[in-house]
Amino acid sequence: MLLLDKNKEPVNTVYYLAALIDGLLRNKEGLDYSELLKVARDSVTSDIKLLFFNLALDFLYLTGRITVDGRGKIYAHSLP
Repeated sequence: MLLLDKNKEPVNTVYYLAALIDGLLRNKEGLDYSELLKVARDSVTSDIKLLFFNLALDFLYLTGRITVDGRGKIYAHSLP
């Protein structure tokens, strides 16, 4: 499913945020949710909508790109 937003800002699209999150997690050794949100917000110039951030995390989780450990740390996985 493709989620389009009327504001047409790429920062507030699920695919853009998923790629951003994937890249951030590859450079870090596991981040919790709040740390990841802070790092993501610091790396873009406009504000990230929390709804799209959560949807991007869901997308990455469902596609097997990220996992969450028992402590809540989020890790990225490489493609097989």
